[in-house]
Amino acid sequence: MLQRTTQQLPAIEMILQASKGIPRTINLLCDAALVYGFGYEFETIDAPVIEQVIKDKGGMGLNVETGNKKARSLLTLPIIIPV
Repeated sequence: MLQRTTQQLPAIEMILQASKGIPRTINLLCDAALVYGFGYEFETIDAPVIEQVIKDKGGMGLNVETGNKKARSLLTLPIIIPV
């Protein structure tokens, strides 16, 4: 069962801020965070993990703030439209 702790709330807020609430971006961030957590054998995914994911994935279409600059790039994933 998933339990939220006060330690995880900053991580959730970081995900929401970086993704601007876009479901696909939330999924990309969370998926990457889970991969990091598995690879480094973390017991929890907390703010430092999310911060590193956002830093590493900044070029994947995320609108993240770096100091006073806003790093913007287009999401380069193909869009598949069923016919």
